[in-house]
Amino acid sequence: MRSHEVVAKTADEAVEEILRVMNVNIDEVDIEIEEEQGKGFFGLFAKKEVRVRATLKEENTSSISDVKGKENVVSREPKVFENSEESIKIIKDFLKLMSESIERDIEVSVKEFGENIVIDVKGEDLSMLIGRHGKTLEAIRYLLSLMINKDKDSFRRIIFDVEGYRKKRDNSLERLARNIATRVIKTKEEVKLDPMNPYERRIVHSTLQRNRLVTTRSEGDEPYRSVVVFLK
Repeated sequence: MRSHEVVAKTADEAVEEILRVMNVNIDEVDIEIEEEQGKGFFGLFAKKEVRVRATLKEENTSSISDVKGKENVVSREPKVFENSEESIKIIKDFLKLMSESIERDIEVSVKEFGENIVIDVKGEDLSMLIGRHGKTLEAIRYLLSLMINKDKDSFRRIIFDVEGYRKKRDNSLERLARNIATRVIKTKEEVKLDPMNPYERRIVHSTLQRNRLVTTRSEGDEPYRSVVVFLK
């Protein structure tokens, strides 16, 4: 499958479903996002939906050989994202205002890895930026994603972490996914996990996507959307 298209309530939900169906990682596809006006009564009270299309990346390769029969040389053109410096400035300005509002000194690191923008925040007593089960952290990540991707042709994935919480949570979710997979294999019964945000669901899907015996799907509506693990 070279491309796939999904219409969903949010871009994250659509991207999650696309990656699951295509069985790829985010850095293996080009993402296009289009906001659609939902159908309502004479256009009133219509809920907007997001149409997301993902296409497998085409590697720009050229073969170069000489009379001695040397190996082919592969060249790749790096993808250039529009307003990259502007995006980083928006992120830093937003987090600066946020730190002032909560009266905390923070240290912000912003790095780019392909489509991913990785934001790491450090400081003292920043639990209020994490929230219960990371809900505040996810809300901030979602806001930053909206700000960065608004009116852009290319989709940038925001990875936002505070004091290493995300990494610890990722490791915990990976262990949970493997344990649930073992349980499903033993009992031969599907297991529905507790509701998770789109980022956390992607971790579970990704952890089990190459498992030969079980697979996953997401079901339900936000914010109660869950991952179901079941036998292939």
